[in-house]
Amino acid sequence: MRLRSQSYLAYIVLAAAALAAVLITIRVFGSIGHALKAKLAGGTLPLAIATASLPNATVYQDYSATLQASGGTGTYSWSVASGRLPGGLTLSSSGVVGGTPNSAGSFSFVAKVDDRDGQSVTSWFTVLAQGPYGNVGDPYADEGGRPDGQAILVSRCHKLDSHKSYRLAQDVASRPDAVCFQLNGEHLRLDLNGHTITGRIINAGGDASGTVIFNGTVTCNFNDHGGDVGCIKITSSAPVSAGARIHHLTLHNGGNAGSRALHIDWPAPAPASGFSVRVFNLSGDTVAQPDVSRSYLLSIQGGGLTAEIAHNDLTCSGGANACQAIMCFGCHDAKMHDNRITMLPNTTSDTGRALLFDSADNGEAWNNLIYVNNNRGLRIRDSSNVTAHHNAFKNITGRAQDYVAAVHLGDPDRGTNDLHSVIENNTFEVDDGRVLMIRNGTNVVVRSNTVTCIKTCSGQLASVRSPLANGTTSISILSNPTASNLPAPQTVVEAGAVVTVCKSGAVIGPGAITRTVDCP
Repeated sequence: MRLRSQSYLAYIVLAAAALAAVLITIRVFGSIGHALKAKLAGGTLPLAIATASLPNATVYQDYSATLQASGGTGTYSWSVASGRLPGGLTLSSSGVVGGTPNSAGSFSFVAKVDDRDGQSVTSWFTVLAQGPYGNVGDPYADEGGRPDGQAILVSRCHKLDSHKSYRLAQDVASRPDAVCFQLNGEHLRLDLNGHTITGRIINAGGDASGTVIFNGTVTCNFNDHGGDVGCIKITSSAPVSAGARIHHLTLHNGGNAGSRALHIDWPAPAPASGFSVRVFNLSGDTVAQPDVSRSYLLSIQGGGLTAEIAHNDLTCSGGANACQAIMCFGCHDAKMHDNRITMLPNTTSDTGRALLFDSADNGEAWNNLIYVNNNRGLRIRDSSNVTAHHNAFKNITGRAQDYVAAVHLGDPDRGTNDLHSVIENNTFEVDDGRVLMIRNGTNVVVRSNTVTCIKTCSGQLASVRSPLANGTTSISILSNPTASNLPAPQTVVEAGAVVTVCKSGAVIGPGAITRTVDCP
């Protein structure tokens, strides 16, 4: 009996094991079947873009990043639905963003992926292309490709004559606050040959046409006490027969009473073609100047003057009151692009301005990288016809301070700025600051910008201020949907101000607010 009981027990154990195996097999194949059915039906495995962001790029360096998708059926096919990549980069059908970027700035685009069955999805991406900034690269690229073999070698400070080419043979120095080189006349070329000049370079007020200064370091210690001067000072009132070039230099003025690195004053009509002056690949910074009314790095002015200011690397000290990194005052046209400007956190009574268009007839700012901190990144004042696009404004802070914003518009001395300006396709990285502030300005469109949050994320999209006496404040804020990344309300409209808003977050205030469903 015991043997028979043991045999029955063994049969029961074997039968239970067999049944368990069958149940497991049914469950596995059933799950596979359900998954296959779901995939064929496109129900639970929809097409999706798996890549969240793209890495930064460096100008003139090879770049490659692959977009990834999931779900859907068959082979994926990628394309750009809208926006643009940095020049030199493309998106292949296989999802590779590759190439060699040739321009700096923040570039946003919408990537689209299609599968074999016709499903498609899109996602927004931004590529930040950085550099080259400052005194880097080939200084002879714009100067015939090589040093001038016929240049006069210079080994001491003295006057330089027009229609001649000079090249430093060694470092040269005067007193730091004195003039080292005086330029007498037009078509004068000074190659620093990688050396350092201690002291100032000025012209004598004659024709500055064709002036070229490049390839080295200029350092001085000069306090202008309110005058329009600098370590390099170019002044001219003659017609511009040939543009001037100031490039591939490191500039530093150690003065602390209104010191400037570069000052150009040339109130003359532009040449028939090209720019009156090109200022590019400069590195510079300011020292603390808390007691002056204004601090400057690069100041350029003159009615009729046209200027290109590009690929510079500039830093405004937090102790430099009202530091203007790049100012074009009274210019007929100014192009500011591909600059990196670091505004250190301000510790003075007045905040700085990274890019300033003041009393300008026309202007354009693009591909600039600006670290705002509690300063102003872009200032458009008493000017018109300025477009700012594809710039990256980083670390926007200081909303509690009056007039502080990444973009500050209007506020003229009297009347109203008829700005005719567009702020579009920029990226704004906001901590506790505001993206835009406008007062006494009209005819402004702010559209298609990207807003992201960092740190406290307590910032604001726009402050539309009450107009000053006898003035008007009005603006259109259109199609900035990522403004909703900021806490509501994103825009405040003060009494007497007017705003038209569409797809840009919540707007409140006693001012006149027109909301539209379809962005005009």
